[in-house]
Amino acid sequence: VPSYNDGVLEIVAVTGSLHLAKTQVGLANARRLVQCRRISIRTTKDLPMQIDGEPVLQPPSSINVRFHNQAVVLRRSVRQTGRVAARLAEVLDWG
Repeated sequence: VPSYNDGVLEIVAVTGSLHLAKTQVGLANARRLVQCRRISIRTTKDLPMQIDGEPVLQPPSSINVRFHNQAVVLRRSVRQTGRVAARLAEVLDWG
């Protein structure tokens, strides 16, 4: 079970910005790729990424990521997340 304080990185993938937005409000799930303490990613062409919440077009490169330190994380309750997701689903149901 993933935990925000276990020192393990959760590497996930999304199919695009809409999919990412849906994951942030609980309407979809990102595809879990791997759990690790460090990862190396090598790209051979420009690749859109999100780094620390910001969109980035990363040129070809080698990226090394590792767990370094831990910050305090505030989490929303499941009940609150469910209300947001339900309201968003109502808004997006145009049919």
